[in-house]
Amino acid sequence: MESFAAIVFLIGFITAGIALIYGTKKRLAWLIDTDESKWIWYSQAFIKKIFGQQFTIYWTYFLGVMFIIISIIGMVNILRK
Repeated sequence: MESFAAIVFLIGFITAGIALIYGTKKRLAWLIDTDESKWIWYSQAFIKKIFGQQFTIYWTYFLGVMFIIISIIGMVNILRK
């Protein structure tokens, strides 16, 4: 049962990674072109304020890919047991 819960959790992270990549590709405003006045509580706005929009785009792609890769590695480890 623990393996099932872990796989469902990891599928959620894969979905989040796909959403990050898709949202960045579509240039969704809430994801890469956030209002900088929200930098105190919204991480994307903070990254944009400090590093600029181009870095925010690259960071979001990187984060989406890492979510997917790490989730797949976790699934492989769970399924090996």
